[in-house]
Amino acid sequence: MDTQRVDVLRYGFTAEEGEDFSAAAPWEGQLGGFQCRLADEVLEARPQDTYPDVESATQVLERHLREWEVWSELQEQRRIRFRLSSVEVVDPQAGSRDAAVMAEVAMAAVITGSATVRRAAYLAPPTVALAVTPLIEELLRWVRDLRAGRQRMLVLAYLSYTHLVYEYGTERAAAKAINVSANVLETLSRLSHKNDPDERRKVAGRDPDPLAETERRWILAAMPAIARQAALAGAGSSFARLTMADLPSL
Repeated sequence: MDTQRVDVLRYGFTAEEGEDFSAAAPWEGQLGGFQCRLADEVLEARPQDTYPDVESATQVLERHLREWEVWSELQEQRRIRFRLSSVEVVDPQAGSRDAAVMAEVAMAAVITGSATVRRAAYLAPPTVALAVTPLIEELLRWVRDLRAGRQRMLVLAYLSYTHLVYEYGTERAAAKAINVSANVLETLSRLSHKNDPDERRKVAGRDPDPLAETERRWILAAMPAIARQAALAGAGSSFARLTMADLPSL
């Protein structure tokens, strides 16, 4: 006997201030068991399996959408968001197709604004699984603060390093667990202890030791790269080791 099923889920797509995807070429592909098309800043997802209600369908799809958001921010340093906007449900018993319009979330006002760059293509989702755990969410928050300059750079570097060491027990264990060269974590720790008057986490002696521009660029590149490695490792994905050669020269 036919039962009620979700036919289409639609999500609004938003990007951070300064980026306009309104004219981007459509993206089409699979996300889990959903056939998806992203065009005109709307993602349309059609389930290939049967979902009797909206909650069961969104629970599966939104895990993949969150991985897409995290991947975009850690791999490309571009913040995107997906928010459910409407649903179509087929009910054979009633002989009807019901369309429910969801309440729009105000997140768009936070990360969008007057666009300055028109993008020709959408950022593709990851081809490997990511873990979006409390550890990853916290590392991502610090990466976001780093990009926005909301906290001192060396405070954020120290928080990222110490959280990884706490999570895995030792620096060596952390490096092994997330497939990162020991030199990368050692360098992050060393730089976080510099006595830069503007960026330091604490006073470390009387002689100031400002960050060089090369060191700033290194931290800006290393923190999201390290967080990306942790997200891939947490999902058990296969991925290349991160070494000093993958990061800006010091």
